[in-house]
Amino acid sequence: MPTYEMVLLFRQLVRPEFKAAVKRSADLIFDRGGFIRKIDYLGFNKLPYKISKNRQPYREAEHIVFKFDVSSQVQEDLKEEANLDVDVVRCKIFPVEQPKEFECTLETELQPVAYREDVKKLLQMQDKGKKKKWLPQMGIEYYPFQR
Repeated sequence: MPTYEMVLLFRQLVRPEFKAAVKRSADLIFDRGGFIRKIDYLGFNKLPYKISKNRQPYREAEHIVFKFDVSSQVQEDLKEEANLDVDVVRCKIFPVEQPKEFECTLETELQPVAYREDVKKLLQMQDKGKKKKWLPQMGIEYYPFQR
């Protein structure tokens, strides 16, 4: 199952109602066979722009981020269900990319910079972009672009 992040913006609620709203959102994930890896509460913050939902303007919201695993077919259904909740102002779901693995050894790190393979590749890429200058050994008797 792929990992996703769901950002939920809740309208301003008293603490017991806010807990109930977060629990409802978590239950949406559990009901669809997913499991939650992490829940982050980012606080009550001002929004960068006014958001309207149910003919009500919102300029501040409680920010919650769920990191969870669920099948990819369920993702759109989950987003629709979360947006139907009265307390949720906005819901966005993003796929989380796994960090790329790379191999690093002490021997390669102790080498001078010019001898490292990744630096050599960067220098080759830089050389490909340069234009060659005219040299007298090129077979042409004169420099054709001279004024």
